[in-house]
Amino acid sequence: MFKTNDRVYFFLPNLDFNKVLLTRFVFSDGRKGVWNLPGGGNESDESPIDTGLRELSEETGLEQNDLSQIILLHEERIDIKKIYIFGTKLFNISKVKDTHIDPDSGMPGDIKWFSIDDIRNLSYLTNAVSIVENNYIDFMEKVKQFCS
Repeated sequence: MFKTNDRVYFFLPNLDFNKVLLTRFVFSDGRKGVWNLPGGGNESDESPIDTGLRELSEETGLEQNDLSQIILLHEERIDIKKIYIFGTKLFNISKVKDTHIDPDSGMPGDIKWFSIDDIRNLSYLTNAVSIVENNYIDFMEKVKQFCS
């Protein structure tokens, strides 16, 4: 059962350059949050996939019709929450911009492609990014194989 403290993320690779998309929140005073996969928590009775798609749209502006087939790459319980990571390919990489305004908060967020080396050099790894670091090659291969 999907609970309110569970989190859903999207692993969106740029297969041509062997990189994955990360986002970070920018606060109104200019401070920046940590880099993370696009994603977040659910609202009301959303399913994990609906939560992931809503969060992806809010944080990047990408919509479901921008994506290929979606697969579940990882599901893990960490403390009291469950983390889901879905994978997919973008039909058009050029739709990804360097920044996006969250329609709910009106606040900007940064968007950037990261290699595995870039991820390893981050000063702080969220649970989701840590999972990506440990499964990067496997996730890339699964997206190549199953998301057409």
